[in-house]
Amino acid sequence: MFDPSKLRIPIVASRYNGVVTEPMAAAAQQTLIEAGVLPENAPVFWVSGAWEIPFAVREAKGDGAVCIGAVLDGETRHAEFICSTVLSSLQRIKRPIGLGILTCLTLEQAMERAGGLHGNKGAEAAQAVLDLIKTCEEIAEWRDTKI
Repeated sequence: MFDPSKLRIPIVASRYNGVVTEPMAAAAQQTLIEAGVLPENAPVFWVSGAWEIPFAVREAKGDGAVCIGAVLDGETRHAEFICSTVLSSLQRIKRPIGLGILTCLTLEQAMERAGGLHGNKGAEAAQAVLDLIKTCEEIAEWRDTKI
C-alpha cells in the first residue's frame, strides 16, 4: 500500500542558473512534503551543474529522486551535449526519477517554467516521481499476485 511517509526521495539540484533552480527545488520539496513525505526524507542536495546530477542521484540511493536543473542554449552546441548525456545517464538509474531539468532557449523561457506563466516544473517533477513510485508498487503487487 502506497505510503509516502515511508519514502526517501532526495532532490538533486544544480546551482548553475540558480535563479531558475532555487524556486524549482523549493517547490519540489514542498510538493513532496505536502504529499506526506517526511521533511527529513526530502532533502535538497546541491551540485555544481546538470552534469553532476546523475552521479549525485546514484550516490543518494533513495526510493526515487527529483532532478532539478536548467540548461540554456548558447552560441555553441554545449547545451545539446550536456542534456543528451545527462538524460541518458538518468535513464540508466534503476529508480523512479522526476525530471525537472529544463532545456530552454532563453532565461525568460526558463523563468516561465520555474513558477511563472507555465507553472513550476519542480513541483511537477516531484509529483511525477510520486506517481511513478505508486505505479511501480501497483505493478509489483499485480505481478506478484498468484492466480
